[in-house]
Amino acid sequence: MLKNIFKIIFIIILLLFILLIVFAVIRPEYIKYKQNKKEVVVDTSGERATSKNKVSDNEKNSSAQSKEYDSFTLDDRILLYEGDLNSDSMNKLIDILLEDIESTAFTKLDINLNGTELSYYNDKENYISNLNNFKNSIKQENNYYVEFEYNGIRSSIDKIIVRSK
Repeated sequence: MLKNIFKIIFIIILLLFILLIVFAVIRPEYIKYKQNKKEVVVDTSGERATSKNKVSDNEKNSSAQSKEYDSFTLDDRILLYEGDLNSDSMNKLIDILLEDIESTAFTKLDINLNGTELSYYNDKENYISNLNNFKNSIKQENNYYVEFEYNGIRSSIDKIIVRSK
């Protein structure tokens, strides 16, 4: 009988010790983790998906202004368009590529449109006109396949390959 009472007291003390650890150590660390966790904001309206720290608007603006031009920065929105695409998605991809032409922040990728090789750096006018012509030729019932050609160590994209299905 005395052994059973000691067992019950031991189990109660053990449970209280576990509760103490949870509320004194684990819970405060979890709260600190949640406060410092980056917030992921995804906007499906064609804007870039970003990860934002919880900082003031002034800090955001000052860090954005101090960023230098990097000609090897890929517009990561195009990564959303790999694989089978319908005509609406294809139009959005071409819009992004045309928009990036005007921006100095992103690299201009080589494109293969149904076997036609386009390079912004070789012939800018031909590049733009072929993208516009391709966009105008997209029909509602057409489907497309988009894939990326990577460099030798697969660290960056060298070319976008678009094929009509």
